[in-house]
Amino acid sequence: MRLLCLKLFLFALLCTGFISMADASVRNVRNNNPGNLKHTADDWEGAKAEQSDPEFVQFDTPAYGVRALSKTLITYKNKHNLNTVEKIINRFAPGEENDTKKYISFISNYLGVTPSEIIDVENPNIAKEIIKAIITQEGGKESLNVFESNIDEGLRMSGVLPDKQSFMQSATEFMAPKGNPTRERQMLARALQNG
Repeated sequence: MRLLCLKLFLFALLCTGFISMADASVRNVRNNNPGNLKHTADDWEGAKAEQSDPEFVQFDTPAYGVRALSKTLITYKNKHNLNTVEKIINRFAPGEENDTKKYISFISNYLGVTPSEIIDVENPNIAKEIIKAIITQEGGKESLNVFESNIDEGLRMSGVLPDKQSFMQSATEFMAPKGNPTRERQMLARALQNG
């Protein structure tokens, strides 16, 4: 019965144009799991009560999947001191299961950094970009098209991105008294200008 309901739901999404046939066939899209996070001992917030995929976690919504991916990256940073693309991806996509070298190269090129350059996955701009890169690597551009509109919500849920009102107030206070903006302030100013 659940399988029939899932098929009807996917059919409805296809008919309304919300997703394409290519999107429905991408595993990370079917599972609302943009990073293809595997089942572990973690009890993820927003995970479906019934898990029918034996390998990857299934989430209730795409935003919960983005939240989990963001939380994973934050844990890598804070608990394991993984703060470069090379370190992060070596743990996230180990060589036994992936072409890790190619994965590192893709993410580094997407972000415009070297594999050994330090990045801060709790910086909203960097978090958005690395999540987009991982989504694209895991499921292609089709899955990025599905998940992209959920990235901000997932980052808010993970605590990386505050609600918009708090963000505008903090950004204004952060930028106001300073004279010589750093790279992060310049990125923040651009983000504010772009809405």
